[in-house]
Amino acid sequence: MKHMKYKHIVFDIDGTLIDTEYAVINSLIKTITEITGRAPQYESLKFALGITGRNAWLPKYPQVLKK
Repeated sequence: MKHMKYKHIVFDIDGTLIDTEYAVINSLIKTITEITGRAPQYESLKFALGITGRNAWLPKYPQVLKK
């Protein structure tokens, strides 16, 4: 097995180091649009930032979890 050349890897799960809001929200818009055929507004998905995927989807888009 090949060894990695890095001693440490940093995970920025909550967006503290890098602001990932734009990428996360636009990914949600694309996914919801593909599944439901309706594109949600950017602002309407900000509630999903910082919570688990299941908790983000379930309140407004339960059909997404069935796929």
